[in-house]
Amino acid sequence: MRHSWALLFLVCGISLGLLGAELVARFSLPVSASEARVQRENASSPAPSEGLRETGLGPSQLAAHPFFGYVGNPALGNVNRFGLFTRHEIKLCAGEARLCWGDDSLTIGIFGGSLAGQVASDEEALTALFAPAFPGKKIRVVNFAIAGHAQPQALEIFSYFRDLVQVAIFIDGLNEIWNPVDNNRLGFPPIYAKSLHYRGLIEQGRGFVAKEKLRIATERSLTPLWRSTALAHVLWLNAREAAMDSLRELEAGAEGRAPFFHAAKGDLVKLGVGEWASAHRQANALGREMGIRLLHFLQPTLFSGMKKRTAEEEKAAAQYPELKTLVDLGYPLLVAEAKKLGVRDLTTLFDYEPQEVWIDAAHVNARGVMSLREAIAKQLRLR
Repeated sequence: MRHSWALLFLVCGISLGLLGAELVARFSLPVSASEARVQRENASSPAPSEGLRETGLGPSQLAAHPFFGYVGNPALGNVNRFGLFTRHEIKLCAGEARLCWGDDSLTIGIFGGSLAGQVASDEEALTALFAPAFPGKKIRVVNFAIAGHAQPQALEIFSYFRDLVQVAIFIDGLNEIWNPVDNNRLGFPPIYAKSLHYRGLIEQGRGFVAKEKLRIATERSLTPLWRSTALAHVLWLNAREAAMDSLRELEAGAEGRAPFFHAAKGDLVKLGVGEWASAHRQANALGREMGIRLLHFLQPTLFSGMKKRTAEEEKAAAQYPELKTLVDLGYPLLVAEAKKLGVRDLTTLFDYEPQEVWIDAAHVNARGVMSLREAIAKQLRLR
């Protein structure tokens, strides 16, 4: 009997404590309990990660890769199992111990960063456009380009998948002078792929625990017993603030990294140009050994060439003053190296284009994409 009374007093004490806490919570909330519940329900819906930097492709579209830094996320519908943004799946040829497509089509691979990816984005249209250069042959165009990649990442991909292509097209130049400066500033080795892309993967992994704790707290606050109470919302607000503190610390840590090298921009640009030239020499050597036809193109930018910009292009140019500095430093060096290497220079492709083609400093609209594709098709027809 004595134990029963003790248990009753304990239950009453807890109940009174919870009731008191609920009353305090209700008076402290700036909204009603029902409005607070709706706020938590909305927070439980999928949304971009608050507190994490979303740059470039975004972490959810990328997957870490042991050789290439990062590739596309194979869980996406437009990415194959190797992380390439292509509808073509790669097979393992039985008895040959090599990668293959499973047929005898002539394969044209396009390598580079995001501009190359724009060019290669419609593989069927490119197949039709390039077909006249290969009469009597069935051809396949495959997108091997990954946004933010430069040299040597494109070279690494070409080397790894060399058995799969008979013609290799490289479109690059800008990331080779942009990445070294940007990466170095953020505390990463200059010749890595674009750190703003894969840094999202790092942040995503480190921030997962904080976000998972908040998800669990949100789910618990919405259980039938708790969902209409003010106390549940106060506890949830505390959990959210703790999670946000963790994410803000993560962001501050990423921003606060010291430069990888204490070097001038000009030296980092020269490093990138040297890597670009070396990678193309290596690709040429591998192509000769494998019997692969290679075409290299130096990509245009909003700041290269002499195109008269439209009003919208002028607005875009004003947003990238640092990139203009890098192009002014690096592109004369790239053009000089391109002449030595036999790289086709596309920097003047849009000089006499009166219409708008640039959507930012590095990417083009549909008109620009078509002009690039036609320029490449023209080179393919030359022997």
